[in-house]
Order: sequence, then structure tokens, then C-alpha cells
Amino acid sequence: MRLLSAKTRRVGSRHSIDRVYEAMTCLIHNAKNAGKGKKIARQHLMAIIFSVTVRQLLASSSIQLLTGTLTRQTFLSNFKETPLATHKFANRLVVLDTETTGLNPQEGHRIIEIGCVELVNRRLTGKHFHHYLNPDRKIDEGAIAVHGITNEQVQDKQRFHDIVDEFIAFIDGAELIIHNAPFDVGFLNHELALLKKAGQPKLENYCKVFDTLAFARKKHSGQRNSLDALCKRYSIDNSHRELHGALLDSEILADVFLLMTGGQASLLDDTQASTTTGATNQQQQQQQQRQVATERPALAVIACTDEELAAHQQRLEAIVRASGTCLWQQ
Repeated sequence: MRLLSAKTRRVGSRHSIDRVYEAMTCLIHNAKNAGKGKKIARQHLMAIIFSVTVRQLLASSSIQLLTGTLTRQTFLSNFKETPLATHKFANRLVVLDTETTGLNPQEGHRIIEIGCVELVNRRLTGKHFHHYLNPDRKIDEGAIAVHGITNEQVQDKQRFHDIVDEFIAFIDGAELIIHNAPFDVGFLNHELALLKKAGQPKLENYCKVFDTLAFARKKHSGQRNSLDALCKRYSIDNSHRELHGALLDSEILADVFLLMTGGQASLLDDTQASTTTGATNQQQQQQQQRQVATERPALAVIACTDEELAAHQQRLEAIVRASGTCLWQQ
């Protein structure tokens, strides 16, 4: 166990992944020779795994290893398939959410709200896109119970074809961050198809899409991964979220996404990642440097009153009486 613990302290390169594989092989071999069964050996293996990503990797590989069917090539292949192992996020991200009249666009349901917030270099820029839309149909009662948007609220709003150019301009070239992406992308592609423009591209032609629900299910396998559940897991305050709303949910999802994907951007090339990150940070620091005006008021100096100094001294003396010493006085 000490061997594998030492080997897995750094798993950011191909060389270190090889060492993890070797350590796993050695651990299982020793466990078998000691007369321990496969179940015990696997428990020992999993007991020392230190991170979610590696834990998921070894959980999927250990049984193959125990049965002698796991090769080095298979192990490396499994590692590549873990969350964020190879995914490189775009510099500009757009976190998106929609609200709809119902669940299925093939049944004629439409989008009634689109909300987006922009991230650049993993920082909120303050730019957003938000519109309520007239769907030209009734909203299901079940949908109203979820998002609280009524038919009366959207009857005088613009239609999708009125805002589509502005929407495409906002998301074009970005990477969309969506929770349960197939739902929102399906509705958006349905709206684009209804425009009946010759050669109208699908949403994926304008930008890449990253599904935070699919990612959360891999990262937190066997747990609830709704937006509310993720907020609770990552200590994000969503107490103001009594009903769903596209803009509010996209703002909350942005916080969840940043925490859920924090840390290394790549597990297979930490040297390149650290170099890139260092260069990016240096550029950001240079951009943030500002000249300070030389002609400015002097900083105000507020002295303690006699009463405050006396109270402070009394406090120090009380500390000395209680503990025998006070670092403040040394």
C-alpha cells in the first residue's frame, strides 16, 4: 500500500501513469501471494486512492487487473476516458439554460426563455443574453409548476425568429456549458429548424457543447446530480431559487461548473498545462497592472484612544494570567 500511495502522488504525465500501473500490479501480486482473496485485494487497492478521477479509473481497471486481463495499453486507454483527461475548454464559454412549454419539441413544445452568461478565461465577464419568448401555444400546467412562467407573461414577448440573429452572434465560436445538454440542444435545434431557412445550420455548427450533467455523473457516480444537488455538494447558495429560471439557473450553473472543473485542466500533460497556465496568468497580470497616480491624498492614520490602549493592555495581562505567557509581549 505504501508503494502505490507513493506512486500515485503525481499522475499528471504518461510516465507517472505507467508507475501507477506497475504499482497496482505489484500490490495485487503481493496480495495474492499473501493468500488474500480478490475481494480483499481490491479493498486494499481502493483504500489508498487519493482523488476522484484516479479512484474512478482504478475502480474500472482493478477487476481486469485481478483477473489478469488488464494490459498496460488498456489501462492507459481507460485513463484517457476519465473526465477532463483530455478535454480542453475554449477560452470563451457561454453557460446556457432554457425554459420550455413542455418536455418534447416533437410534440410541438417550444422555448419560452433563454438565459446565457459569459465566461472568459474562467471568469464571469458580466455579459449575458436573456429573452422571454412567445411560443404561440399554451404552456403545460406541469411546466408552469416548475418555472412559474405563465401564458400571460409571454403573450406580448418576441418570437424566436426575432432574436435568433442576436442569439447566434452571442454564442458563435464559444463553448456552451449546459446541464442536461440533449434537452436544451434538442429544443434549440427544433427552433432553428422551424425557421425554414435554406441550409440553416444546427446549434453544433456554431459552437461546441459541454454537458455538465454527463460530466457530474462520471465524477460523482451513483449520486444525485441535479443542479440543486450539485449546489449542496459544492456549498453554493441557491436559497433564492424557488422556481427554475433560465438566467438564474445559468448563473448558478456557472458557479457549479467552475467548482466542479477546478484544478488541472489536463491530467495527461501537466507540463504543458502548467506552462500554458503560467503564460496565461502572466498575461492577465500584465493586463491588470495599472499606473497609480502620484498626486493622491495621503493615507489616513487613525491612532488608538487611551481607553482602547488600556483595554488592550488589560487583555494581554489576562492572557498572561491564563496561559503564563503572551506572544504579543515577546
